[in-house]
Amino acid sequence: MKVIIPGLKALGENITTADTLGMLVCLLEYKVSVLKVGKIENCADDIDEIGLQIVSKILRSLRTLIKICSSGQDYVSACALLRMIADNISVYKLIYAIDDPLDKEYRHYLYVLDGISMRESLMQNDIEDEGHISQDDLEKLQRQYKEIRHSDSSVKQFCIDILNRHSYAVLYPDFHKQSLSYRNWKFKDKICVKNINHNKYSWQELYSGLNLKNDVVEFLSSFLSQFVHGLIISNISIQETDDDFEPILSIAIALLGTIQKDLESRCPNSDELFSGFIASKLGGEVLQYIDREQIIMNYSKE
Repeated sequence: MKVIIPGLKALGENITTADTLGMLVCLLEYKVSVLKVGKIENCADDIDEIGLQIVSKILRSLRTLIKICSSGQDYVSACALLRMIADNISVYKLIYAIDDPLDKEYRHYLYVLDGISMRESLMQNDIEDEGHISQDDLEKLQRQYKEIRHSDSSVKQFCIDILNRHSYAVLYPDFHKQSLSYRNWKFKDKICVKNINHNKYSWQELYSGLNLKNDVVEFLSSFLSQFVHGLIISNISIQETDDDFEPILSIAIALLGTIQKDLESRCPNSDELFSGFIASKLGGEVLQYIDREQIIMNYSKE
């Protein structure tokens, strides 16, 4: 399977699927850099910034995926990485690529609360001296550990306070109480249920929300889980060829459409944007993919 993008041949006959994905990544990285101007990283109460950090992480992962697929030597890692990318894009679509500001805010703070609470539960015990590191290194590690726990506690309470002041806490009190208790940022409806899993999107349902074909959703959910969880299919030895990696790269391009659409609404394409892009380091990277003689020849025929 190969994604055919209209007009791509105008850039050159030898443009590959990996090249196409690489060019899209460069353009979106540039848009992210434009949108991040003046923003502070890791700021839990800047919802747009956290969303952009997720996009940046996804784009870095896609660069790694391109390297793996281009080397043609590690199909298992490529499949596992694609599944991780799909999960991240699904999270981004559910929380950050939506128009409803109330839903976005509520899901965001539940999402942050869920992650911070999980890390807090893993850091309950103090670090003890087991004689494996120097006393100086141990004290540095203990201080760092203490600072993280203090910071996590503050962020956790900050999220809880905001959620308790949110309009959903008043409009849907039972739903709010349950969502806060279970940190359910994947809720389907603003209702209270006996079994929280009945009001929580599954990963397959989140994949379906990415406007993908059913067979692609099944590929992401069932086939790729074999590689993530070390199931039997992932252990079958194959003679890896470029054709084996085409579906992975093509699906990555399709997945990227969700981010591309969202960033387009926030940073529309324009002559000014593309001029800045081409003049940037990322634009220079894209020009390496393009057959300039082919472009001149194609346009001279018009």
